Amino acid sequence: MPSDYTYTFSFSSSSPFDATITGIDSVSGTEQTAVIPSKTSNSSQGLDVDVVAIGDSVFDGKSLLRTLTFENPTTSNFTSIGNVAFEGCSSLVTIEFPESLTSIGYRAFGICTSLETIEFPDSLTSIGTQAFFRCNSLETIEFPDSLTSIGDRVFNNCSSLETIEFPESLTSIGYRAFGFSSNLTSITFPESLTSIGTQAFVSCSSLKTIEFPESLTSIVDNAFYGCSSLETITWYNPNNLTSIGTNIFEDSNSINTVTYYNATSTDENVQTLNNMTSNGNYSLATIIYAGPYPIPRCFKDGTYILCKTIQNDQERLEQLKVQDLKVGTLVKTKYDGFKPIVKIISSVIKNNPNYKHGTNPYNKDQLYTCSVNRFDDLFEDLVITGSHSILVFPITDKQKEDICGLLGELYVTDHKYRLPACLDERCVVYPEEGDFTIYHFALEKECKLSNYGVFANGLLVETASIFDLEGR
Repeated sequence: MPSDYTYTFSFSSSSPFDATITGIDSVSGTEQTAVIPSKTSNSSQGLDVDVVAIGDSVFDGKSLLRTLTFENPTTSNFTSIGNVAFEGCSSLVTIEFPESLTSIGYRAFGICTSLETIEFPDSLTSIGTQAFFRCNSLETIEFPDSLTSIGDRVFNNCSSLETIEFPESLTSIGYRAFGFSSNLTSITFPESLTSIGTQAFVSCSSLKTIEFPESLTSIVDNAFYGCSSLETITWYNPNNLTSIGTNIFEDSNSINTVTYYNATSTDENVQTLNNMTSNGNYSLATIIYAGPYPIPRCFKDGTYILCKTIQNDQERLEQLKVQDLKVGTLVKTKYDGFKPIVKIISSVIKNNPNYKHGTNPYNKDQLYTCSVNRFDDLFEDLVITGSHSILVFPITDKQKEDICGLLGELYVTDHKYRLPACLDERCVVYPEEGDFTIYHFALEKECKLSNYGVFANGLLVETASIFDLEGR
């Protein structure tokens, strides 16, 4: 793809004499496409040198620019995008970052009002203040596993964001990082998260459900101020909090249920949180002390799970019955290769075949059949419990509504939505009555609250998380 721009450069004064783009030399064509070269000529040294950075304000206000790409994105040594580099590029729709990028500067892509999707490379470690503020068409962000913090106002006023799934490496979220994201309905916090900053999610007026991981130690003033649709709050271990701010949920007046796991009403932190009667609707909420996190229900015995076995130093893929799996068995995941089982347990479910699917779409304690006639990926009928999610994309508006009714919000695993079997119209009630053994397993993962997509009888479904099974 040819570039409509040529550039001026500055060069480092010592070897390897790397180049930084400092300005635009000429413009041609429609001004819609910018291609950043991987190398340029350093005439004073008689060398072709790496282009490693874009300086401050180079493309500031280039309102016709639509596409930004980087030459040789998998092999270039480009690392840095400067402050205000692309601010106000109001037509910019597509960015393809190079795999070597490590930092994005202050307000680098602020007010890029046509930008819809961002996929950061795994090399990225730093995003500057207000880097993507007022990108009000931004709907999807894919964060790298290398990212440990999201700074102040980075995605402030990104009003089209609906769902955020944070990386397992993330430890802190800064001041107003996602403030005024008025369409945000779903947040998945990682188990690594320790700190949520002041007004981090202020006026996220569509947010309905929040689950705080047990790793969280600090939540600061007004963190969820003005989240007027917030109904359900879950704390997985509030006793781990060492710092609790004031007015955390002020003007969040729809809160109706607060659930505490691994805590009691006499715990100091619980009392502090419950005493926030002026901060939203805590005084009217139902308070639940749920003990340990509940066990999910999963696969009926006889289900085949795709695994890797090693015999006589020979590796092979093999379909193993779920009841034959053991701790250490290597299970094939959708995106993360083979992961060992760290916990597997069984329990019993009582099935009622007289229950008609659809009369109560929220019946999770029921067995459902996914048949080969309705699921192309299956090689044999699959029987799972109603709470067990099939991983799908896309989903309908009706399915989104039903999932939120059942789970409180939308959840994502391996870039696909979790659609519980009891809400999937392709599933039918298992016809046999009685008690049936079901199996739950969790795979090795740094984030104890997250899970994987695996293949059951050929169909992509979710596993339990480590946290689901802890203490059982």
